[in-house]
Amino acid sequence: MDLSDNSTANSTTSGSILPNSSISTSSGSSSGAVNLDLPQSIVDLLGSAPPLADQQNITENLTSTNNTVVMTTNETQLAGTENVTILANFTSKPLGLETDYAISEKPIIIVNNVPLNYQYMNDPTDEVTITDMLISLRASIKLDNSSSALPLQLRVFSNPTNVTENADGSRTYINDPTNIENMEIAGVIFSEARTTSTIYPNGTGTLNATNIEE
Repeated sequence: MDLSDNSTANSTTSGSILPNSSISTSSGSSSGAVNLDLPQSIVDLLGSAPPLADQQNITENLTSTNNTVVMTTNETQLAGTENVTILANFTSKPLGLETDYAISEKPIIIVNNVPLNYQYMNDPTDEVTITDMLISLRASIKLDNSSSALPLQLRVFSNPTNVTENADGSRTYINDPTNIENMEIAGVIFSEARTTSTIYPNGTGTLNATNIEE
């Protein structure tokens, strides 16, 4: 978060503390003046204070150690080399194409065997599409502590090469992974994804996509 956007508005208020300044107190004579120099990190924060609406969120991320204020973040970073699995359940949509399905609950994203902690935005346009030519998933998500105010995208794309009619009436779609098949999390692409999707007679289904480890 950039705290400099509101520096001008906050630094012009009468009695405010400007960058590189100090606090002086007086006991009634010039000889009683006490000069208290502030740590530069605190001066910087005071000189660029954010709007009141944001101060509570910022305060939660401040840690005081040896009179120094430290901004702490824990934003998830993805390089595209991780082993990733995406699991999603879906159900038929009351409106729309028969090949389009609604995501019925928050998808599970596993990165290097650890579940990814993220916010599922549950956008109305989120959906799973299953046809003889396409397996795809599109969902809006937001990584924890993301600096972006806009939702990010979770995507799965593959072309099924094997369609199986099962004894229980379900139908399973599997692709043969190539460089075209991929998964995308917040703009980071994971290539050569194997995707398996099964649709049951009642219109519900499951999707399991995993990228191929190099």
